[in-house]
Formats: sequence, structure tokens, C-alpha cells
Amino acid sequence: MAEKPALSPGVVLAAVVVYALFILPMFVTVAASFTQTQTVQFPPRGFTLQWYGEILNDRELMDGMALSAAIALCAAAAASVLGTLGALYLARADGVRRELFQSLALAPLTIPHVLIGLAFLMTFSSLGLINAYGLALAHVVICVPYVMRSVLSILMAGDASLPRAAAVLGASPIRTLIHVTLPSVRPGIISGAVFAYLVSFNNVSISMFVSSPRTATLPVVIFNRIDYVPNPSIVAVAALMILATSLILLALDKAFALFRTMFG
Repeated sequence: MAEKPALSPGVVLAAVVVYALFILPMFVTVAASFTQTQTVQFPPRGFTLQWYGEILNDRELMDGMALSAAIALCAAAAASVLGTLGALYLARADGVRRELFQSLALAPLTIPHVLIGLAFLMTFSSLGLINAYGLALAHVVICVPYVMRSVLSILMAGDASLPRAAAVLGASPIRTLIHVTLPSVRPGIISGAVFAYLVSFNNVSISMFVSSPRTATLPVVIFNRIDYVPNPSIVAVAALMILATSLILLALDKAFALFRTMFG
């Protein structure tokens, strides 16, 4: 078995710098959440879990967390259905139709979310959807591409002869879809749905435009409070979001090769 070529010191150094740029801000946030001072301090002064307890007594934070969880669940469920159907179409389509549909479906991955949020604001204002329903609809739009890419990567790498074999043996298209195609792409659906849930739950750029004072998601509440002197309880919430997201992604990557199905 041939040995893999060693990486050059420059590549290793560049990788270390890139990872540090990702990890250090998260480390600072988590560390600052344990400070004993009334304002955010880094390095933290002392050690306390007081600010994590304060989260439970903060009505606005808890309401925002509940709303974010509910909207993310709805967005992930709808995106799983739409994204899977879109991936099934792309796997079979060809030519101009495929390119056009793929460009439109994956557009939310390339268009800045600020522009998407502004477009939703202008559209939903005239439709009376600056509320939780509009938030859920907007989040579905940005979540569908993640499920679609996840499922499509598995479809393209899978055995295309299985559905044909099922058809030859007399299975109807619906039976083939339920018993052959969907089970084969289940890891992609699950990983895409979880990724969509995290994207929705942590989204702030689009939620800022579509939310109202009564429908502020947790990231929006955090963003609004940063305009003033941030309380360490806000940093504690951010730390919990970082830790929860990291653990979920690591678990999904180990179970379903999340990053390979999303970007492979």
C-alpha cells in the first residue's frame, strides 16, 4: 500500500492558522461565560456558573430559545421533504432543465443572506408575514439547499442499478421509492436535516429582517442586547449554542459522515 505524501510545513502552518481563526473566538466566548464580574471579561475573573443559571430566569431569552427551536424544527422537516424531492429530480434530470433548477435551488448558498433577508422583508411586509409564519417560511428557503446537496451527493455516488432492478422485478415507482431509494439515502436525509436545523436555529441575518418584537428568535435577542453593555448571561447562551452545535456536528459526522455527505 502506497504511503501518502507528507504535507509541506507551509501547508501545515496555513491549516493551523485557519483552524485557530475558527477556534479562538469560540474559546474566548466560552471562557468569558465563567467570569464572576457583572460585565464580560476576558480573561475571566474568577470562576462561576451563575450566568448559566441566570438564563433560566430570563424570560426573553427562554422565549427566544423556544421560538428558535420550534421554527428550526419546522424548517428542517419541510426542507427534508423538499430537499429530498429536489435531489431526486436532479439525479434524473439532464440538460438545461437540470442546470436551471440546480442554480435556482442552490441560490441561497451563494446569495448573501442580507440580500435575501431584505427581499423577504419587502415581500412579507405586503403579505402580512412579518411574524413566526414568515420566519419559518424564510428559514425553509435557506435550509432546502443543505438537504438537497446532502441527498444528491449520496444519489450520485450510489448504485443507480438498484431502482432499475426493482422496476424489472415488478415494483411500482412508489414502492421503489419507499423501499429502495429512500432507505439508500437515509444518511443524507438525516445529516442534511440536522444541518438544516442548526442553520435555522443559529440564523441571525435573515431573522433580523423578518422577525417582529414579539417573534424574536434567540440569535436576534442576543444580537439586540449586544448593542448595549452585554451581560455575561448573553455570553453564557452563546457558549451553550457553540457547545451544542459542535457536539451535534461531531456526533453526526461520526455516525453518518456528515461533512462527506454535505460537501463530498
